Amino acid sequence: MSTGAVFSPDGRTLATAANRAVILWDVAQRTRRATLVPKEYVHYEVHGLAFSPDSRVLAVGGYGYQKIILWNVATRTQAGTFSSASSGPVYRLSFSPKGDILAWSAVESANTAIGGDFGIVLWDLTENARRTTFTVHTSPGTAVAFSPDGRMLASDGGGVSLWLIAQSERMATLSLPQDSATAFLRGPVFSADGRLLATTGSKNSVVLWDVDPKSWVRRLCAKAARDLTPQEWGSVMTGQPYQSVCAP
Repeated sequence: MSTGAVFSPDGRTLATAANRAVILWDVAQRTRRATLVPKEYVHYEVHGLAFSPDSRVLAVGGYGYQKIILWNVATRTQAGTFSSASSGPVYRLSFSPKGDILAWSAVESANTAIGGDFGIVLWDLTENARRTTFTVHTSPGTAVAFSPDGRMLASDGGGVSLWLIAQSERMATLSLPQDSATAFLRGPVFSADGRLLATTGSKNSVVLWDVDPKSWVRRLCAKAARDLTPQEWGSVMTGQPYQSVCAP
């Protein structure tokens, strides 16, 4: 049973999941290039697939193995494995634009029924170690997506959270009224310029979000019809010299 498919960024390879194996297809020739099977024979269903930006590495996550596998696409060999830090399936993975970070959603504890730990794991591929974990207490997510500039990460799970990578903190939570037909948001995807975020909602709806901080500032300035006062600036920008926020 196929559970996922993804094209390589260079467009030459298509990876498809079939139970515990991954099939690599030559897109131009429409032929099977290789079948990737984990070294350890275990009950394992592949769900998450992600190519690195240079198309050289394929990251694979799933259910039952509790590991992330990195495959060298050229040699068809395992380039590395590490814990998924999840007791549940890893449905989707995402490489940062530079290819140095891999992110995915994880169920990190068995206490989720009483508000336990659903996490977003960021793995540093250069150091081969966990860089950080963003912990949420709402519902398990399935999808994560980096902004094109690599500064933000969007994750779903009820609403959609925007995380600042450098600061390792949540910047905003995007949600809609619970009585809205689109209240349940999933599958965040950034536009190529990073200014818009698309999410799917309930009842076959799609919601577009303005996630450009500069646009937020312009809207706030237009609504307030004035700049911040020195006192207002000092209350939120402690120790920083005053400057105009709403300057043209």
